[in-house]
Amino acid sequence: MQSIVFPRRVVTRPASTFEDNDVMSKSAFEQAAVKGAFAFWWSAHGHHYGIPLAIDFDIEMGRTVVCNVSRTVVRAIRWRYAHVVAVLVTAPKDVLAKRLAARDRASDGGIVERLHRADIENCRPDVIIDNIDDPQRGVRKLLDAVYATGVLAS
Repeated sequence: MQSIVFPRRVVTRPASTFEDNDVMSKSAFEQAAVKGAFAFWWSAHGHHYGIPLAIDFDIEMGRTVVCNVSRTVVRAIRWRYAHVVAVLVTAPKDVLAKRLAARDRASDGGIVERLHRADIENCRPDVIIDNIDDPQRGVRKLLDAVYATGVLAS
């Protein structure tokens, strides 16, 4: 049995080299949401994003579920689930601006708008990872956060 699962997000935007997600049309996504196919979902930048309901089964089975979500849904996730550790992966604004420009996804909204949104959203993270130096350092901090849940033994 796998102890940690990384569910794939469902997104109404074509996949890119910058993320690993499942793609669904907006109309199919909206129908799936109405039918309860997602544990939770949100809209941002003109797209819908969802985490499949299957995570509830994983949680019931005692697995640790690690999801990439919007800061806007963290409060609702904390309300829905008993044990949530919010990890904010961030970087200084100049670094974020360069990364967003490199993605070249005009459909996600303007870079200035996205940087401003990062300031006003408050997800109350339990762990903050400054993603500016060695990626392995960030990976280690994420693993430390997962191990700190007490679900896994080191």
